[in-house]
Amino acid sequence: MLPRIFAFIVVISFACEGITQKFIYLETFNVDSLLLILPNQHDEDRVNSLNGLAVSLFFVDNTQSIQYADEAMSLARELNYDLGMAAAHRNYGYIFQYQGNYPYALKNYFEALSGYEKMDKKRTSALICHEIAITYYLAKNYEKTIEYGNIALDKYRERTQGGATVGNLRDTMNVIDGLGLIYFLLGECDKSLSNTLRYLEVGKRNNFEKTDIFLHIILAGERFRCNGETDSAKVYLKKALLYPNVNPSIEALKYRSISSLGYLHSAEGEVDSAIFYYQKAFEFYQKKGFLFWALIASNNLGYTYYNKSNLNIAEMYYQQSKRIFNEIITKNSWYRHDSLKRIVTYEK
Repeated sequence: MLPRIFAFIVVISFACEGITQKFIYLETFNVDSLLLILPNQHDEDRVNSLNGLAVSLFFVDNTQSIQYADEAMSLARELNYDLGMAAAHRNYGYIFQYQGNYPYALKNYFEALSGYEKMDKKRTSALICHEIAITYYLAKNYEKTIEYGNIALDKYRERTQGGATVGNLRDTMNVIDGLGLIYFLLGECDKSLSNTLRYLEVGKRNNFEKTDIFLHIILAGERFRCNGETDSAKVYLKKALLYPNVNPSIEALKYRSISSLGYLHSAEGEVDSAIFYYQKAFEFYQKKGFLFWALIASNNLGYTYYNKSNLNIAEMYYQQSKRIFNEIITKNSWYRHDSLKRIVTYEK
């Protein structure tokens, strides 16, 4: 039996207006334990361990992840081991999705889905439909995202012979949450807000992870703003600022809320208040090394000062944006320090 860990992985993607990070729950394994037992393993056991290493390393070391997936696929085909081949295809889906190669990610996810459905693996099939929906979202095909999100929901809600649903509460709520994002991007603010508030209510009642709940307090504020309910938006965004900094992700997410308050005040013509919030966000992101988010904050300041006819200050921030952009290109990363990659941030 493989030692199992459930990792809270962050998917980083280009969305309509910038970058968004969404939670997905990914089953991973203890890499050290797998490496310890791998040399003495053969046949199907070895395929299982290789697949475990591939899925556990794709976010950390893409090259190694591909090597383990290749070896798993090769051995599984040699053994005619259907479960091993399906798992390897699923791992290729993760790997190519992370690389931004969405056509190959989808090709492999569909291969995996076909294999798992033939083996009547209902929950895994539902999970892969959800992963397909996420991939279509990353590729900005929102129509297909909604289609496969609803297919995943239907599969999760199917009943097993024992009467239980195929998916658990977390599964269904993750899909509902994801659909809320798509409705937001499509400008369907009522639907988006409804899904977000539902997620938040269910999450609080069922003790979802604190960072997850905190993120959705901010999202509720964003979606109230989208829906034209400015007062409610302010309530939620300011409520987020009172949340205790129990981990680095919550601290970083607070500055997403601060940025959102800047957008809100800017839209209301309250320029000085907007600058106050944008400045706070910029100073934090720049000091900590969140390069992309510092770039956005610097651009917001430049734009706001430009509209205020403070051209010298506007130019200063635009030049700062240029320097940050060059650092992003040089480092080929949105982060000044690799340790920041696992901190949850959010930029709509």
